[in-house]
Amino acid sequence: MPQAVNLALVLALAVAPVCAVSLRSRWSPAETKSLMVAIPLLLFLLNAPLHEASHIVGTLLMGGTVGQVRLWQPFWKSDAPVAMIETSGLNTPTAGFVASMFPYLVDAALLAAGAVLLCRQRIRSVWRFGAFYLLLVLKPSFDIAANVAAASLYGIGDFRQMARIIGQPGTTVLQGVLLAAGTVLTVAVTRAYCVRSE
Repeated sequence: MPQAVNLALVLALAVAPVCAVSLRSRWSPAETKSLMVAIPLLLFLLNAPLHEASHIVGTLLMGGTVGQVRLWQPFWKSDAPVAMIETSGLNTPTAGFVASMFPYLVDAALLAAGAVLLCRQRIRSVWRFGAFYLLLVLKPSFDIAANVAAASLYGIGDFRQMARIIGQPGTTVLQGVLLAAGTVLTVAVTRAYCVRSE
């Protein structure tokens, strides 16, 4: 998938919400600038390894074996090979589906944890907010959106594999539910933190 698609997703899911929150916060300009650089950079450094590690866990849980593993994608190179794992021994459709789906189960759990924390006391520290937003909102939302885009626009990736197993209608519903969860939490966090403190 072209890096331009990933960049557009980062602008929509990371830069715009964090910028909106920082404009209403009491953070210093230096803190805001640091956060605006750190969050997208850390997202690119963490997302692919965590995603592929989740595939490894799902494969092993289903009795499969893992062959070649590539956890990094040098995102600064336009023709870089993508992060991926090779699996074998997933002999049933259920095993293949769980191994493909496992990163999104992790994403759903992270979004649920983010929603619970959002309902609790507001985070005031710029770095605590950055960690909360990166790990519990942005990482899962970006992971879901990027992989839905890969399947929808380019016919590749995990959701394409799942469609071969459970069919396109079921996969489309699953994509819609996951995208809605990520979008709703991103908007909810942005709205909650854009309310000025009294």
